[in-house]
Amino acid sequence: MRCKYTRDVDAGDQCDPALVTVKNGRRVIAAGTIVDAAIHALARPAADVRAGIAVPDDDECREACGMTAQQIAVAQKAIQKWYTPQTEEAGDNDDDE
Repeated sequence: MRCKYTRDVDAGDQCDPALVTVKNGRRVIAAGTIVDAAIHALARPAADVRAGIAVPDDDECREACGMTAQQIAVAQKAIQKWYTPQTEEAGDNDDDE
């Protein structure tokens, strides 16, 4: 079962060193990395797809994640929104009270 990461994610301490890239001093699994659960014991491709940080890279993962292509796109959009810095728009500041 394989997935392909769509964004850089924290590699953590238990991650297989073969998957780790250092960017800006952080250990990450880089966007575009394909992770195969048959090779990387701690990989969870279906869970990573459901979390919105990866897309299925084979039929086994597509089936295991239990999501349609539209649901996968919604999950990716939600995680992108979560990590995008929010700025206050002019006129929306409620500190005038």
